[in-house]
Amino acid sequence: VVESLSAPGARRGLYRQRSVRVTWSDAFGFWRATRVEPSDRELRVPPVVSPELLRHVAGRPLARIAERTSEQDRTSVRPYEKGDGIRRIAWRQTAHHGELMSFEQAGTDAPPVLVVADAIGASDGDELAAALAAVLRGLQRVPDVLLSDGVRVLRSPIQQERFCAAVVGERANGEEEARRAREVTRIAGGGPSRRRVVLVTRDPEGAFARALTRGPLAGSVTVVRATGSSDAADAHEGTAEK
Repeated sequence: VVESLSAPGARRGLYRQRSVRVTWSDAFGFWRATRVEPSDRELRVPPVVSPELLRHVAGRPLARIAERTSEQDRTSVRPYEKGDGIRRIAWRQTAHHGELMSFEQAGTDAPPVLVVADAIGASDGDELAAALAAVLRGLQRVPDVLLSDGVRVLRSPIQQERFCAAVVGERANGEEEARRAREVTRIAGGGPSRRRVVLVTRDPEGAFARALTRGPLAGSVTVVRATGSSDAADAHEGTAEK
């Protein structure tokens, strides 16, 4: 949806500034000059993520995806430090060194995640946009998060914020859902490196959701029902992307 506005309002959206009017005058107000200069700036107005919405989407399934795991590294030890549990004490190495030694902790990063936006049938997109923004915030501790609608793939936080600001619903045509599901499956990959998929949709029983949850990705898809308000958050300014 493209509109021409003299100034962006308080609605969610992606606004592009084509020109700026510059006015200046002398200190006494005797003369005044105005000139219109070209501009290539954009204003991103993302949806509001309320604490209630964040709690709704960042439930137990999403929390399990975002969490890191920690386990003992039995091949590496260090001197005991206050607070180390008794299970971390390396008794054989303690006897060898003559002082308490503890096993090191080896942390593993949360698995890479693919957040999928179901824009088909999403109406004006406000609920989808708000839920997407909340999911992305809930996953901000995960180092590798992609966002896709089955058409484009967005990696950077700014690209993802632009999408949340601009997304609107699309009409279903019976074949697009299956095509996008195949593309999402390709992006997610396979084997041990397969991304965990988080599907954000207004219709968990819709054609797109069924194609994902009953296809090759079955078992690795977490479904989040899109909900949220149409309120807009603070605007962010940046250089317009081509």
